[in-house]
Amino acid sequence: MKKIGKEIEAFMIKLYILKTLNKRSNYPYAMYKNLENIIKKKVKLDDELLTRLKDDFYNNIKLLEEKNYIKRKNSKNNKTFYSITKKGKEVLSDIKSSIKRYIDELNELIGV
Repeated sequence: MKKIGKEIEAFMIKLYILKTLNKRSNYPYAMYKNLENIIKKKVKLDDELLTRLKDDFYNNIKLLEEKNYIKRKNSKNNKTFYSITKKGKEVLSDIKSSIKRYIDELNELIGV
């Protein structure tokens, strides 16, 4: 079950990154700190969990870039920021549709 939990966490991080970049280009550090604050409101994070979250976040940034879902750019002050690509927008749309379909099927299955 731990593997499933890690896969869900990784999926949620990827979804968060794509959704955030779909709104506007952003710096990875700013996105990470926002995600950290969101999670801290729901879960008590110790140093080990914070380190894992940070590692997972940046590993997912790298993975999304390798898959051409996001694109790295440099700002005038030489900071790296990212934007979503056309392919990333298509994947995000597919994910949203799939999630809605899965929720509808689960609701039907459990009678909600």
